[in-house]
Amino acid sequence: MTTIELRFAPRRLCLAPSRGTAEDLAEWPPSPLRFLRALLDAWRRACPDLPAGDVRELVAALASHPPAYHLPPALLTRAALHGGFVSTATAGRCRLCWDSVELTGLQTLALTSLLRAIGPLLQPESWIEAAPGGGPPARATVCAPAGPASPPGTCIRFACPVPEREYHGPTPWLDALAGAEPPLRMLPYVFSEAAFPTGPPGVPLAKPSGVSAVLFSLESSALPLAIHTIGIAEQVRTRLMGIHKRVAGGEAAVSLRFAGKSEGGGKAVGHRHVFILPLADPAGRIDRILLRLRDASEPFTRDELRAILRLRELRQPSGQPLRCAARWRGAIAPGESPFRLAARAVSATPFSPARHWRKGRGDPCDFARDEVIRECRNHGLPDPVAVRPVLRPPAGPFVWSDFIRTRKGDPPRAGFGFDIEFPEPVIVPFSIGYGCHFGLGQFDASP
Repeated sequence: MTTIELRFAPRRLCLAPSRGTAEDLAEWPPSPLRFLRALLDAWRRACPDLPAGDVRELVAALASHPPAYHLPPALLTRAALHGGFVSTATAGRCRLCWDSVELTGLQTLALTSLLRAIGPLLQPESWIEAAPGGGPPARATVCAPAGPASPPGTCIRFACPVPEREYHGPTPWLDALAGAEPPLRMLPYVFSEAAFPTGPPGVPLAKPSGVSAVLFSLESSALPLAIHTIGIAEQVRTRLMGIHKRVAGGEAAVSLRFAGKSEGGGKAVGHRHVFILPLADPAGRIDRILLRLRDASEPFTRDELRAILRLRELRQPSGQPLRCAARWRGAIAPGESPFRLAARAVSATPFSPARHWRKGRGDPCDFARDEVIRECRNHGLPDPVAVRPVLRPPAGPFVWSDFIRTRKGDPPRAGFGFDIEFPEPVIVPFSIGYGCHFGLGQFDASP
């Protein structure tokens, strides 16, 4: 067995996201490919006297099998300038374990020299200390390559180097591994629940009365398409109700803002319950979820905020896990992430009128435009100066008919896209119309 221990000197590690992840979530743990490239960087930067043959044999041995990890508790966070960060426990140490790799004496000497000089994991903010481990971890491995005997857990794909024996490129294998496009393969790893990195801790702010919006980042091997907006949002609502039931002490105590009910048990009116807005990236994949209230005058309660911050995982339509990490919380105000002011707002998801068109209500498109104006009034927005049709959303290769536009049990709905011009700037994003609390009818600033 070969074991290597990593210690993060400032106990905060900046790691760029791996492929298929949300743009500002860190890669955790450091992938095998990242670690081996850091060894090669240490060789060329600080240990050029080590024989190339010894380094190649060492790296080839470590690349021959994917390692398992023994991880400390970790916290995914975000910094505005540097991207994704991971905060570890005060005495947190990460161990990489190769059960089937035994190094020779020369390889062990080369590894010890490289680990002393390893420094950053290919980023200036990722400074670490490393040393050969003294033996197997004291407790069971909590993140290991997936296999038939893998325990239940969350599956994530990590970048691993292509072993030297399987490499057939024109460039020497070691040079290719250190190059701009290293030979890699994405292998599935299974996290046990204890090892899974959480978002910001589920402890409310000292004064939670100022929090009227929370923004989540999502991470998965393949993020869900924007056409599944309403399904993702409904799942968030179901999860929040279940979490709040446990937090508040019973089903009767579940927040009406999550349930969408009035105090008498009927349908809520006035749009006082939470808006769940899945937000898509330019490729049309949902990479964030915004939970917001109508305005900042009635913020989330202490228990509601605690339940929101405990949201950790969703499921995609395919059944794949979708990791959630709360990256921002605050008030609905211009300049507060992700809000801004805009005098023009364009549909990001289809607008479906809350009322059904029927004969006698004019042309369906004119009816939909009139419904946009009516819904703006219902949501406290100024009457639009102009409402123009838009043929397709600005993100992704979709048309409006591609989107799921109906909640379970409801009759089919038409979907339209519009470009709304207001007489004065309004706060975006917002949503109006049918399903506006579940991501339909989203409008954002005109691109």
